[in-house]
Amino acid sequence: MEILSNLNVINMKTFLAVILFTSFSSSLTAQTNFNTISSVQFSNIAFDENTLDELMILNGNVEELEAKFDIDFKETANDPTGEARTFESSLIQLDYFGFGANNSLSNVTVFSNQILISIMGEIINIGSSIRPLSEKFSDFESIDYDNNENLRIAIFKPVKNDSYLMIYFNATSNNIKGVYFINPT
Repeated sequence: MEILSNLNVINMKTFLAVILFTSFSSSLTAQTNFNTISSVQFSNIAFDENTLDELMILNGNVEELEAKFDIDFKETANDPTGEARTFESSLIQLDYFGFGANNSLSNVTVFSNQILISIMGEIINIGSSIRPLSEKFSDFESIDYDNNENLRIAIFKPVKNDSYLMIYFNATSNNIKGVYFINPT
């Protein structure tokens, strides 16, 4: 849980800085550090059988979130302008951004191995190995994150979209330490 709380400190500015740096360095070396998947594959990424597409259309409705995940959520941050809303449980946190019926899912942070994530037909969770997922790619990409913790990040990105799924894993054991979705739009 300590690693996850450290990962949760990553805010959108830090992530975007990493993405911009990665994009810039990639353009210099003609390499990519993303694992690109189709838009359909990406929208079908699921957290406890709730796809990103399904979570997007909930518009931050706490009752619907609780029904979908069968857990209680607490609204932990409510921007006075009503633009940003955060729903957190001990297992998962979901952030929505926007106004009224135009709220969009902006972040998902997984805190617990009880949340199962489905991506490209593989079921993973915190503590499981990233290896089965990495084997789906002929050229699996990951970047160093924290050498003190021996962490790497695998970033999954759909074609023609700026959303990202980041999976933090131990470079030696390949065990997943954290899962984080970001939709900067």
